Amino acid sequence: MGHGSKLFPQVISEIQSVQDVAVRTLFQIRYRMANS
Repeated sequence: MGHGSKLFPQVISEIQSVQDVAVRTLFQIRYRMANS
């Protein structure tokens, strides 16, 4: 059980970083589409 709990926060942080990149990319695309 202890082994899995150590991996869990790492997975969460990776998911959060991926979400951050996805949100930034989405905003950039939306911004470019609005300006063009």
